[in-house]
Amino acid sequence: MMKNFQEEIGKFNLERGWNKDSRFIKDFLLNLCEEATEAWTVIKWIDEEKQKEVIKEHVDKFEDFVGDSLYLIFKIAWLLDIDSEQALKNTLEEYEKRFPADKMKEVKHGNPLAGGIDNK
Repeated sequence: MMKNFQEEIGKFNLERGWNKDSRFIKDFLLNLCEEATEAWTVIKWIDEEKQKEVIKEHVDKFEDFVGDSLYLIFKIAWLLDIDSEQALKNTLEEYEKRFPADKMKEVKHGNPLAGGIDNK
């Protein structure tokens, strides 16, 4: 399924004359950061309960963030000939080792500096 999206994004880009020139990867990475910043700006400096309310009120902004971010991630994968589905599988396998479910239920997070666990 993910491979289909990656191929569709590749086709979309080629139809517009945007070839597989990977010299602009840094620009797409910056764009990805920009998308995250736009979403973060909606909820920055407010507590968790208020965040839930604000996200519900602005769910369209978060849908845009998810869509734009996925587009950029799949585009980068396409440009670099990375199998996005395999990359995600590899990451999930690594996270299974780094963040064992029984330990995570105890500590609630993986940050060792804050009392969590990360076996990396």
